[in-house]
Amino acid sequence: MTDFLIKSTLSLVVLLGVYHLLLEKEKMHRFNRFYLLFALVFSMVIPFITIEVVQEIAQPAVTPGNIQILPATAVVVEETNYVAIALWGLYGLVTFILAFRFMRNVVQISK
Repeated sequence: MTDFLIKSTLSLVVLLGVYHLLLEKEKMHRFNRFYLLFALVFSMVIPFITIEVVQEIAQPAVTPGNIQILPATAVVVEETNYVAIALWGLYGLVTFILAFRFMRNVVQISK
């Protein structure tokens, strides 16, 4: 989560810096709006993009004389973290309740 916030903040700062240096004094207001919206969306998407560098490692030649049999590996069983699931569920429930109250208040104000 912290990694996401750092990457998103850095990309947003860079794109906002480009806006202030190059586009702030331009008279194309519609283009500026679209640039700022694109910068916001792009800064939220950029942390999810990963670039993988694949390196091929040459395998040594296998001859009948140098074959080794490796011992069987142990099976790793992962335990379920119910505390984390419960906390995320509580977080989602509180978020839903607050969003519902917010929407109800917006409807009441608009009436």
